Amino acid sequence: MTRRIAAPDRRAERTRVRLEESLLELLAERGYERTSVRALAARALVGKSTFYEHFRDKDAVLESRLARLARALGRATADAAFPFLEPLLEHVSAHRALASRLGKSSAGAIVLARFTRVVRAFVRSELERSYPNVPRQSLAFASEHVTGALTALLEARSSQASPPEPAELALDFRRLVLPGLDAWLRAVSTPR
Repeated sequence: MTRRIAAPDRRAERTRVRLEESLLELLAERGYERTSVRALAARALVGKSTFYEHFRDKDAVLESRLARLARALGRATADAAFPFLEPLLEHVSAHRALASRLGKSSAGAIVLARFTRVVRAFVRSELERSYPNVPRQSLAFASEHVTGALTALLEARSSQASPPEPAELALDFRRLVLPGLDAWLRAVSTPR
């Protein structure tokens, strides 16, 4: 007997997306600590019971949104290094108010740390793919530095009155970071 796999419920998916988008809006307006499940449900136009059918708490909504972002970044293709860079910068550009709000509270720092974890995973994956002969410890070191440079760039961008377009920023980042990174990783991958 062949078992059919049920197609995802489109209404449930739309509700989850609405709740995730509501979280982003409320984070930009109120910050993480002042965003409640009640406010999330109200913003998404669902009841609290519907909220709890989809998520256990606001942390689960945040993790779901970050997972959705990671899937979108994972689908990115480009001829240049770090193909996820443009979609990441476009995401940050679309949520500029949120980015500036998060840096102003301890709870916002928690959200930023989770976001940084997603970015770090993509940086590490790209470096592992591009430099297969580099020792893991060196890749970890490089990943931390590239992630730090990227998050500093994102933070600086969120505070600019008229920031450059995501594609221009990605090009600048590649020009500034990649030559030194490439030289160092090639040096540590060759036997001494």
